[in-house]
Amino acid sequence: MSLLNNYLSAEKSLAEIHTTETASNEALQKTIRNIKNDYYDQIRTLEQERDRKIDDEQEAYDTNITRLKSEVPILNATIKEVKNIFSMMTIAIDGFTVEAPKLYEYSNRDASGNYINPSRKVYFNPIQSIREDDYSNIQLYIVPNKKPTNKYSLILAGNFPLFRCEPGRNFRFYGYGTPAHDEGCDIKLILKEAPSEETLTEYVTKNLKKILEKVPNKELDEYIQTYETARVYLQNDTWKIAYYEDQKYYYENHYSHGTDTPEYKNILKTLKNLQQKSKKHD
Repeated sequence: MSLLNNYLSAEKSLAEIHTTETASNEALQKTIRNIKNDYYDQIRTLEQERDRKIDDEQEAYDTNITRLKSEVPILNATIKEVKNIFSMMTIAIDGFTVEAPKLYEYSNRDASGNYINPSRKVYFNPIQSIREDDYSNIQLYIVPNKKPTNKYSLILAGNFPLFRCEPGRNFRFYGYGTPAHDEGCDIKLILKEAPSEETLTEYVTKNLKKILEKVPNKELDEYIQTYETARVYLQNDTWKIAYYEDQKYYYENHYSHGTDTPEYKNILKTLKNLQQKSKKHD
C-alpha cells in the first residue's frame, strides 16, 4: 500500500508541477509582452534620435566633401599653370631654334631620272608662308597623294617648339593616304584635296582668309605668353628654387635610376647654390 500511495502522490505532484509550469510560463510571456510594450516607445524614440544623428553626420560629411571637391578644379588649374611654366623654364634654359617645316617623299630616281637604290628624299617647296616669327614657322604646301582622283593635297605644316612643354601636343592629321612624310612637324593639317596643283593654287588665292583661320593662332599666342612669363620668372630665385625642386622630385620619383644621372647631380648642385644664396638675403 505504501508504494501505491507513493505512486498516486507522485502523479498528483507531477500534475501540479505541470500546471504550475504552464501558469508560470503564461505569466512570464505576459510579463515579457508588458516589458516590450513599456520599452517600445522608448526604443523607437532612441532609434529615431540615432537615425537623426547619423543623418546629420552624413549631411555634414557630404557638405564638406562637396565643398572640398569644388576646390579641386581651381587647385588643378593652378598646378597645371605652374607645371606649364616649369616646362617652359626648361625650354628657356635649353634654348630652341625654329626650323622651317620639311615635307618630303621618297623617290627611287635621281635628279636625272636614273634608278637608284636605296630611295632618296625629295623635299617639297612651300607655296606660301603663313606665319613666321621667333617661335613658329608655318607654311603651305601642295603635295601629291595616293588617291586616284583628287591626286593633290593642300597641307598646312609648321614647327612650334613650345609644344614641347606638353609631350605629344601638336596639331596633326593622320589617316588613309596621308600625303608626304615630314621631319617631326608640330602642325600638319590637310586643308583640301583636288585633281591638280593648279586647282589648289587657285583655291589658295581665293580663300587665303579661310586658310589663315585654320592656324591655331590663339593657342600659339597663349603658349608664347606662358614662355615669356617663364623667362621672367627665371630671374627670380624663389621661382628658380621651386623649379629645381620640381626637377629633383621628377628624377627621384619618375625617372628610372634618375638619381644616378649627371642631370640629377647638376640639379642638386644648382639647388644648393640657390638655397645658400637665398639664406644670405634673409
